[in-house]
Amino acid sequence: MPWLVGTVIEAWRRGLRALGSLPIVAGVALLLTAVIEVAGMLARPARESEPTGAMHMLDVATTLASSIALVPLAIAVHRFVLLDEITLHYRINVFEARFVRFAFYWVVLEILEMVAFKFLSGGNAAASHSVLPLISLLLLLAVLLLWMLTLILFPAIAVDAPRPDWRDAIRDSTRHFWAVLAAVLMAGVPFIVIYLLLYALTPAATDSELGTQIVSSAVETTLGVLNTAVYAALASQLYLDFARQLARPAALLRETSVF
Repeated sequence: MPWLVGTVIEAWRRGLRALGSLPIVAGVALLLTAVIEVAGMLARPARESEPTGAMHMLDVATTLASSIALVPLAIAVHRFVLLDEITLHYRINVFEARFVRFAFYWVVLEILEMVAFKFLSGGNAAASHSVLPLISLLLLLAVLLLWMLTLILFPAIAVDAPRPDWRDAIRDSTRHFWAVLAAVLMAGVPFIVIYLLLYALTPAATDSELGTQIVSSAVETTLGVLNTAVYAALASQLYLDFARQLARPAALLRETSVF
């Protein structure tokens, strides 16, 4: 699939270009996620032992807050790629239907993913010979699959498509399942390489535990912003290429590709 490789490469190019064209939105998103990450890190006990209920709640709150902080950036990238619109201001508007609908689906998927990860880690700790770890792994794979199949829903919401429905997104994505899967996996390869390189260098970069945590937080927040931009650009392309039942706004009715 040479065209698919080109699509992924162009998604990276468009994602990086969007970050450069949306400096205020990207900068505020990066700053907010960094502040949330540092606040969560400082709220944890210095000597962490067995995770408690309070620690689990802190992890959930930190993850959801970071996710919501990235929503305005994701919307801005979708609109930049699909409509050539440059968003000048970072806005979290809980009274705006576009933001509320986008954030709702985003948070629901994040919660399902967190639940799956908690089950997986809890199952592995509880019993290495039981079927619970296998069930937990299957649950996690199901959630990741749901993320992939609903990926094109987010650009539809971002550009105010009429009545965007998650079921239509799943139907359209399922028809092109292998292409969507290949695109999502290929787009993630550079992130894996970057993570491995940066985390391999982290111990050498600092001798203190606090310093290591700060470096790790900086890496995670920066890559989180980059991940949001790249996958928003990729989702926008897949939306134009594969959306049939999923509605489009009038401005995109005749569009088939932006790359």
